Amino acid sequence: MTKTLLLLFLCLAASFASRAQNSASIKGIIIDSLSKKLMSFSTVAVVNASDTSLVSYTVTKDDGSFQLSRLPISRELRLIVTYVGYNTFRQELKLKPGILDLGTIKLNGRSLDEVVISGERSPVTVKKDTIEFNAEAFKTRPNAAVEELLRLLPGVQVNNNGEILVNGRGTSRILIDGKEFFGTNQLIALKNLDAEMIDKIQVYLDRENDPDKRVNEINLQNVINLKLKSAVKKSTIGRFAGGLGTRDRYQASGILSSFRDTLQFSVMGNANNLNSTGFSSDELYSMGGFNRSGTDQIDNGNFGGQQSGGLTDVKSGGLNVNNDYGKVLKLNLAYFYGNTIQTNETRNLNEQTLDNTIVTTLRTDEYRRNATSHSIGGLVEWKPDTNTTIRYRPSLTFSPGRVNYSSFLNQSNTLVSKLSETEGRSSNETFNNAYNHNLNYYRKFKKGRSLTINNLLTLEGGGNDSYNYSQLNSFSSGIPTSLFDRYVNSRTKTRWTGLSVLYMIPLS
Repeated sequence: MTKTLLLLFLCLAASFASRAQNSASIKGIIIDSLSKKLMSFSTVAVVNASDTSLVSYTVTKDDGSFQLSRLPISRELRLIVTYVGYNTFRQELKLKPGILDLGTIKLNGRSLDEVVISGERSPVTVKKDTIEFNAEAFKTRPNAAVEELLRLLPGVQVNNNGEILVNGRGTSRILIDGKEFFGTNQLIALKNLDAEMIDKIQVYLDRENDPDKRVNEINLQNVINLKLKSAVKKSTIGRFAGGLGTRDRYQASGILSSFRDTLQFSVMGNANNLNSTGFSSDELYSMGGFNRSGTDQIDNGNFGGQQSGGLTDVKSGGLNVNNDYGKVLKLNLAYFYGNTIQTNETRNLNEQTLDNTIVTTLRTDEYRRNATSHSIGGLVEWKPDTNTTIRYRPSLTFSPGRVNYSSFLNQSNTLVSKLSETEGRSSNETFNNAYNHNLNYYRKFKKGRSLTINNLLTLEGGGNDSYNYSQLNSFSSGIPTSLFDRYVNSRTKTRWTGLSVLYMIPLS
């Protein structure tokens, strides 16, 4: 046992030694060239000199110091140090194993009349509470989506369900040039926008409902703002795909967008009968409101169990519009439509030998499920003056659904042409309508005082009409004839509202 532990220790030690010999570290201190002031929150980045792709980055501490570890050796690198209002510092590096102390790096302040020459940009910059990544520093494949670009950013994790974590913190929204894009559904932006459109990626805390910064940063999520290239704002762009196959199979999808400084317009659509929702997983259900339609209840109702297989025909579409009327009024409208039709027809023939008799059972089943949803959401933000903000976020959903199921069963044997016949019919029709809003009023006064009034409202109504019919006709004296006929009707309503008033007075 002792020899095994010793061998394991030696292997680990050799591994760490090998890693240390194949990597390097740099450290230093950033100061102002004139005042000698230690410059905290300066951005320090190391890039490959050949293509300026990012290798590593950090932000200086309160004492202006920094250290970057696990850097490649014997490779042409470039150190880039940036700070808002200062000229960029650059230094070529070719590191050897160990720690390289760069000593004190002095940044020169930029004068007001100085001309800034546009050239190589830092791959990452920290501006107060905002981390800004330069998209050009992260190389993606041709025609790659935004999702691939975000996966390349240091500290960013994109999960398969569309959840985005930045340094372990979740993301509440993705904005396009500061504007909403199909509500809070992040998957649509991740899957359908091209990475080549993006100039910068900004990450900052979501304080839309916390302008006074009362909430601790630990309890906040991030906002990712995708800044578009200037050329994109002068054109209309789109992406379309389609195909045909055997047995009448087809698929067509596309997105068309126009982005301007004050007006953004996007429309997307999909149609297929390939048992696929089209855009990406869960997009149709979360945006279209199928999770509200009661279709899960339909599938698991009195229809002989949940149906699967068959042919699924999907049609869906969405519309997103943003328009700014100066700095006073901001409007957003997002609409999503979805329809799924699932059909399944089966026929089973079963023969069973009992003594000298063969019992034959023929069963036919027909299943059809139709679920539709209309989802409307938006934002109205009005700033009548610099100290007042009124924000109204409504959402409205209509989600009807229907399932029809029928079956026919016939039993016979070699002696009797008909033993019994069983006929069954079931239908289940559901609907769910919902309205929600968040109405927020914020007013900032002098001496750090503020007033916040917030109203939440939820109105929901749903229903279910279920019909089940079954009749057994027996032609044998040993089996009784039976009839089952049932209709069930149910309705639900939800009414809820909440009002909060907060008046802030600083104690010091």
